[in-house]
Amino acid sequence: MDGLFQRGKKGKYTARLQVPVQFQKTVGKKEVWQATGTSNYDDAIEFRVKWKREMHAEWNALLAGKQNVSAKSRYQLSAELAASRGEIYRTAEEIADMGVEEILGRIERLQANGDQPGSAVAQAILGGVELPKMTLMEVAESMPERYPEDWKDKTAQGRRVWERRWLRPADKFIKLIGRDPEFSSIDRRSAVAFRDALKDRVMEEGYKAESAKTELQNLNGLWKRHHEALGVDSEEVPPSPWRNLFSPLSKLAQGDGQKLEIPLENLQRIIAPRALAGMNDEARDISYVLIETGARQSEITDLPPNSIHLATEIPHIEIKKEIGEFARNIKNKAAKRKIPLVGIALDAMRRHPNGFPRYRGKGTFSAAANAFLHENGLLPEVVTMGGSRHSFEKRMQNAGFDNEQRGAMMGHSIKRIRGREVYGNPLSLEEKLAIADAIKLTPV
Repeated sequence: MDGLFQRGKKGKYTARLQVPVQFQKTVGKKEVWQATGTSNYDDAIEFRVKWKREMHAEWNALLAGKQNVSAKSRYQLSAELAASRGEIYRTAEEIADMGVEEILGRIERLQANGDQPGSAVAQAILGGVELPKMTLMEVAESMPERYPEDWKDKTAQGRRVWERRWLRPADKFIKLIGRDPEFSSIDRRSAVAFRDALKDRVMEEGYKAESAKTELQNLNGLWKRHHEALGVDSEEVPPSPWRNLFSPLSKLAQGDGQKLEIPLENLQRIIAPRALAGMNDEARDISYVLIETGARQSEITDLPPNSIHLATEIPHIEIKKEIGEFARNIKNKAAKRKIPLVGIALDAMRRHPNGFPRYRGKGTFSAAANAFLHENGLLPEVVTMGGSRHSFEKRMQNAGFDNEQRGAMMGHSIKRIRGREVYGNPLSLEEKLAIADAIKLTPV
């Protein structure tokens, strides 16, 4: 029953292994035999267990070679086969970077086991299968298939929650950078840009900092699990691009640093002639409008043409709920307002009288703008473009405008500011224009 038989005068054990039905056509046999080289029963048992693992891994790889198996599965099978021989799987590129002694060691171990140069084992030990290319969303969607033990005992709702743990941050990353990238090629720059975009959402839209941290943590987990599912040893998993990006979000979660405004000297550097020459024209002019309106990023990027009023006595934009082709919601009732256009903001909107179609409704502006501004030294590392809104209020405060005036310009609730019901007329567009003119920045 244990597949071991003593033979000969010395009583050494021979192991027998039945070939599973799915492999019999490929192997050409219904059972295989192998001398264990020992008369000790415990050693023979250990030999057979190891031999069975090796043979099953090899048969899986052989079968995959005869079938239309995905690159992901082929890689996994090769990694498992290498592991069954006590080797860590390495791609051909990685093996080429090894020392000569380590490469020769792999070849010598293949020869000692009698493995032929073109065999599945040789391919596995010498990196004959390249790392499969999967997009971020493909990796997220593959998690239930690759880790069934994590969800099989959960309720239907529990399974959905578990799947969303991977799908939600993947979807956000894709939307914020504007594409579904090849997973293993995601770089640190994109990861940092995503973190900064989340930080902007925390500061501008009331998104919880703890939720933003969770998204980064789950992407880190996805990175580790993806590589481990491919057979990469946990100690050999490449560093995640999202590693150690939590600090600013932790501060926001604790209530520290909530008002990370852009310093005035940095605002002046951003609006200086040709400072943003490397940006595309829409991102550049959105940045100018944000600086001189104090608006939330989505309020500007998603502006529909009918809410841009340039031919009136006081050129302005209108923030309101929209329906139809350019449908959008606003944060709350207080966010509905008219904002006068002055200086660089007015010039920018005149260049884009129909708004910004490249970014409208896509949410990708923040990641693109922050990446450019940080790479070009125009923003401090811990500050994002979302800080332009807080800078706008600070500029009003420094100019002597009271809390209610600032609230009206920012789209804050005057009722909440007063702590009681609001009576009287709201701040007029003419009054808002006077405030905007008083704090207007001039490019130097």
